[in-house]
Amino acid sequence: MKTFKQILLLLFSAVLLITPFTSATDENTRIFLDGEEVSLSGVSAYLDTDIGMIMAPVSLFSSELGISVDYNEESGTVILSRENTTVTFTVDDTEAQLNSRNVTLDAPPVLKDGEVYVPLRFAAENFGYELTWNSEEQSVDITTAYDYELGITREKLIEVYGEPSETMTSEKGYEWQVYNTDYTDYLLVGLDGDRVV
Repeated sequence: MKTFKQILLLLFSAVLLITPFTSATDENTRIFLDGEEVSLSGVSAYLDTDIGMIMAPVSLFSSELGISVDYNEESGTVILSRENTTVTFTVDDTEAQLNSRNVTLDAPPVLKDGEVYVPLRFAAENFGYELTWNSEEQSVDITTAYDYELGITREKLIEVYGEPSETMTSEKGYEWQVYNTDYTDYLLVGLDGDRVV
């Protein structure tokens, strides 16, 4: 009986050693853009469970969101830009730039299998998208949240949304434009001079 238990233990140990384990940080994540599933060739976003963030390949931004991507392999710098919004990342660095402002990321971009991955929520939200996580499906829904971006002019904002229903000025001198007087569903846009901030 003792020999049987030893053999069983040995077999169990051997199975554990040869069974491939996948890291919890490599769980592929399905992405939907305005309700349609996005298919990226050879790469996919993933949920990094160690930090609780979805990391997305920068190719998602260029192929699906119409955002220009410039990657400098030597410096590890990635620049995402569209119209008046520019986000600059550096691989393995939590410091980034949003337009001319320095920001600290919750997680640094990483280089994985020749592709740079960035924190999806930070990047997408700064280009006017909202994200919703579906834990059951291991998927994220990206929806177009608004049609303006940081840095656009007052003229462009009014062209997109029309005249605001109310305008307020903050203690710091920023102008806040309110669209839709229904306080359960409204849009509040900040302006510094003639630019959205």
